[in-house]
Amino acid sequence: MDEKQERRDNILEAAALVFSEKGYHQARVEEIAVQAGIGKGTVYEYFASKLELFQEMFGTLLGRWFEELYGTEVWEGPVVEQLRRILVVHLEFINRNARLARVTFVDSYGVDQELDQWMYEQRQEKVERMEQFFCEGIQRGEFRDDLDAALLAQIFTGALASVVVPVVMEEIEIDAAATANRVLEVLMHGIAAR
Repeated sequence: MDEKQERRDNILEAAALVFSEKGYHQARVEEIAVQAGIGKGTVYEYFASKLELFQEMFGTLLGRWFEELYGTEVWEGPVVEQLRRILVVHLEFINRNARLARVTFVDSYGVDQELDQWMYEQRQEKVERMEQFFCEGIQRGEFRDDLDAALLAQIFTGALASVVVPVVMEEIEIDAAATANRVLEVLMHGIAAR
């Protein structure tokens, strides 16, 4: 890795730490520079604004999430098992990154329209990937053929977000495997008495 890339990565790591401690709105670029061991001006040589720095930091975090997700054997076997593994990988990732997740999903909304739009687009990308996944499950005959894959993707993504709220807001760690099993039980079998 060259020196310029190493410095950029160092700034992103410092930004993750400062944003997770202070929140997006309270974090200052000066604090990030101090954490990175550089001058404030150097931060601006790499990132045009605090918003751009936050977006890059979030994009890096999202990239790590995708690496973990795609770097495993998640995508093999029956779709239900793939869903279970997706849930476990996601919940374990949130357990490890709860403070930063709070900043990216809670503290950053509502003040900056460009940031709000960008965050919405990131969510939509995840929903679209899940829709493709559910289409595959329907095509393979693992799910009913009368289901709406787009609606399933919205429900699954919303359920996933709801499950991580206590982890993110209360900073409590959950048992990823057990929680994944409980979520799948409800999603696959519903809530009606049998």
